[in-house]
Amino acid sequence: MTRLQSQNELIELLDAMLGGEIDPSDHRRLQEILAADPAARRLYFDYLDLHLQLRLWQKAKAAAASVNEPEIRDISPPPPLFPFTSPLPSSFVGGPVFSYMVAAALLCVMLLGAWAYKISNVRDQRYVDKGRGSTTSGSWDRSEFVVAGRITGLKDCRWSDSDAGTCVGASAPLGREYALASGLMEITYASGAKVVLEGPCAYKVESSAGGYLARGKLTARISHRLSAVGGQQSGFSPLSSLPAPLFAVRTPTAIVADLGTEFGVEVDENGDTTSHVFEGKVAVKAGTREVRLAAGESARIEYDAEKGVVVGRGTAAFDKFTRRMPHQGPIKVYGTGQHCDCGVPDPNWYIASALNDPNFKPQHAVTTAVWSKAYLKSRPERAVWISTGNMLPRLPDGVVYTFRTRFQLNGSPPRGLELRGAFAVDNHVAAIRLNGNQVAVPEHGYDSPFLDSHPFSVTDGFVEGTNVLEFDVSNGISSKEMKQSWMALYVEIEAIVRPETEPQDASHKPKTPSDGGKEGAR
Repeated sequence: MTRLQSQNELIELLDAMLGGEIDPSDHRRLQEILAADPAARRLYFDYLDLHLQLRLWQKAKAAAASVNEPEIRDISPPPPLFPFTSPLPSSFVGGPVFSYMVAAALLCVMLLGAWAYKISNVRDQRYVDKGRGSTTSGSWDRSEFVVAGRITGLKDCRWSDSDAGTCVGASAPLGREYALASGLMEITYASGAKVVLEGPCAYKVESSAGGYLARGKLTARISHRLSAVGGQQSGFSPLSSLPAPLFAVRTPTAIVADLGTEFGVEVDENGDTTSHVFEGKVAVKAGTREVRLAAGESARIEYDAEKGVVVGRGTAAFDKFTRRMPHQGPIKVYGTGQHCDCGVPDPNWYIASALNDPNFKPQHAVTTAVWSKAYLKSRPERAVWISTGNMLPRLPDGVVYTFRTRFQLNGSPPRGLELRGAFAVDNHVAAIRLNGNQVAVPEHGYDSPFLDSHPFSVTDGFVEGTNVLEFDVSNGISSKEMKQSWMALYVEIEAIVRPETEPQDASHKPKTPSDGGKEGAR
């Protein structure tokens, strides 16, 4: 890519950023360019300065338009960036070069006018009031364009200011304040740190490595990767203003600095601060005093008119904070070969290993046609038989094949989450595991026919992020000695979130997909 092309790409990305239209992939590309090229960073700041000048000029012009004095209405555009230092010779005026310069100047004025118009219509544009540091219609601050992170979760949010709402995926710029009347909001910083705000609260994004909690509660979680390298984050955002420390929360009475991975902070209406450590360690600073806390400990910082700073220590209240955003939206978990034609690789199921077969290589499972009436009939909308190939391939007896599928939870597992399903198998399911934890396998045999579906249920062992479900399938009949036989697996499955009011006891028998159970969210 030529330097001109690279510069054009940078300008397009900056336009998208300042217009509030940049997506996460373009934002990452912008960070890469700025991190790799000092000239690009200079252009970045020049670009912001130019936007600032245009905003100030436009604001002054708008203000003058509302005043009756004609001399104030006459607002001239800002002086040129590179004014001539000596008068032009008379022979130059009227010449061809002069004509071209006039035309170029007019074109620049038109472009700047269009540019200023675009800036005035930036979606959800706000300005930082330098006096209060809140999100309002006050004076413009360059930090508004320095993105510290993104909004990655919202649940049941009500805002103290009806005009101060946001949405998932929106940027979290420096200086932005979020005032929640109720609900939960998650901010993921560019460094990977996550903050869960719990309404009612007021929080301001002060830097790329922290913020100011004026009141309310939050939980901060630092990734283990960042903790392991002591804050020297690889690929740290060039838009971030602070390279270290990992994370810190400032309150009216203290500064809580992260030394580990997870902690909670609560600020009362009078400004008193209580810090709770869930994992790792933190340092709580109040004036000249500093308190070190380990996992399971808490400290309360108060100011007394006579005693000054008062520190009280206690036990961390783990249940008092929302430590993870709850998963929202459908949980996409797929049956074997679901929505696939026969003879094609299954994009959602993988054969990870084959015990006792040294020649086996991990591969995608393949949907297979079953021509024998001894097999349960496939239902492509729910599930299809899968194996290592089409048309029921013959495979070595005595081998245990591990079939694996994954699904995502983009937050903490919701209460009442259940994986409900049924399987048919040639020859036998030896084990079912979720994230390495054993799941009860219903009684079933080894012999044909394979017409029966066997219900199973998973109600615990879920984790935030990627979840792994595995089936170990034994090939062959234990009572017979054969060299090869057919091997295949059929699984219908769905994710159910039971209402919390629904009774949950040992007698509760889940409906299986083949019993006409409720269609799962996919």
